[in-house]
Amino acid sequence: MRFTYSSVALIALALALGSAGCTVLVDAELSGHTGDAGSDFDAGQTDAGDLDSGPPIGACTGMANGIRCMPEGIVEPFVCVDQVCVLSTCGDGATDVRDGSMHAAEECDDGNDIPDDGCDPDCTFSCSADADCDDMELCNGAETCNLTTHQCASGTPAPDDTICTITGTATMAACTGGICRVGMCGDSHTDLGEECDDGNAVDTDGCRSDCTFTCESDTECQDTDPCNGNESCDVATHLCSAAAEPLDCDDMDPCTTDSCETGVGCMNATVLVDADGDGHPAITSTCGGDDCADSDPNRYPGAAEPCGSTADLNCDGVTGVTPTHYRDCDGDGYAASASGSVVACVEPPPPSGCTGGYVQLAPGAGTTDCLDTSSLARPNQTSFYSTTVTGLSPTYDYNCSGTATRQYDYASVTPRTFTECAFDSRRSCLGTSFYHVSSAPACGATTTLSYCMVRRPFLVDVCGRVETTTHRVACH
Repeated sequence: MRFTYSSVALIALALALGSAGCTVLVDAELSGHTGDAGSDFDAGQTDAGDLDSGPPIGACTGMANGIRCMPEGIVEPFVCVDQVCVLSTCGDGATDVRDGSMHAAEECDDGNDIPDDGCDPDCTFSCSADADCDDMELCNGAETCNLTTHQCASGTPAPDDTICTITGTATMAACTGGICRVGMCGDSHTDLGEECDDGNAVDTDGCRSDCTFTCESDTECQDTDPCNGNESCDVATHLCSAAAEPLDCDDMDPCTTDSCETGVGCMNATVLVDADGDGHPAITSTCGGDDCADSDPNRYPGAAEPCGSTADLNCDGVTGVTPTHYRDCDGDGYAASASGSVVACVEPPPPSGCTGGYVQLAPGAGTTDCLDTSSLARPNQTSFYSTTVTGLSPTYDYNCSGTATRQYDYASVTPRTFTECAFDSRRSCLGTSFYHVSSAPACGATTTLSYCMVRRPFLVDVCGRVETTTHRVACH
């Protein structure tokens, strides 16, 4: 095989071979050398230092690139490249592990300049340990090194929203799709702290422009008009839905008109109408009302009705009444009879010989004065008297009841017993008082009265019974 050099290389090689006692270059060939030390004639094989394992010097014809072709004693590694024996270099496809003055030991040599394919362009392994593959990025997972191929393998990305720090800064962020990034509402990705993010500014599509759900409860879907019913929220899609039916304002009361006012709600107005505005609605057959003339604001229940009015102003069913005035000569508020009464709108002056005047209370049962010459005798008298006045019949009938009633009951000592006397909470001495006789005493007569009274027999107040034998019997 012929080995070709430049003139300078041939001279340097000849000098080296001569000093080493090696066969000299003859006819542009190196003879007497069996091969490159350490070469196994396969490209990419590591030189093991065997100087006799390669082909004869210059024997590169038909040889694959990377076959050792260095002569014996030459430290510098030579290999076949394009069928020419040349000094080995990084990238020639032959891995040389020995150092030389013009050559550095290689970890690998795959003959290309593609990085990260297991052998980098500088003839070093792409990785030898997991640490060589670590890109210091948390979010894309922990990278590993395949110790056979010396290639880095990607790790399993961290779950989205894992807290991370932006490389080279102290900015806290979160993992998103294997990348550490600071989230931003509106970027179509739901970041940590966001409920949603659809990337638009439509607030009614389930996700608002502030990256919160359109709704999570029915309350959030209610609009300002209660009349269109209660809207609802789909908790799965966070979308609001219109009410199926409008608001039902029927209060089941036949005496109201039911309606719904936009923005207000149900209106249940009474069917009663107060057309004249006097505060009293017109009379209806089923729902009430008390205004007998709802077109006249001067006519309503309780309205003043002047004496002699021809209209029923107070809705009592009669027109204005002219009152009747009855003689009340003793001025006690009661008339003895209808005799001498006067019908007039204005009370007339007292009649001759009658100092009291008139009253409009008609005499009758319980309202007739039994003695119109004394104001002591009248139907509402409650006092008792032990003397009489002239004209009472029966005598002592001061309350005009038709009979004289004694102030106290009467009883004998036997069989009726005395009612015990006692102090009440206010230290009043209480107990029944009665006439102590065997038969009913006459009104005005003198008799014995038994009653309760405070006494001090031993310098101590005692509520006990005493008797007065000269008591006048009082009646009315």
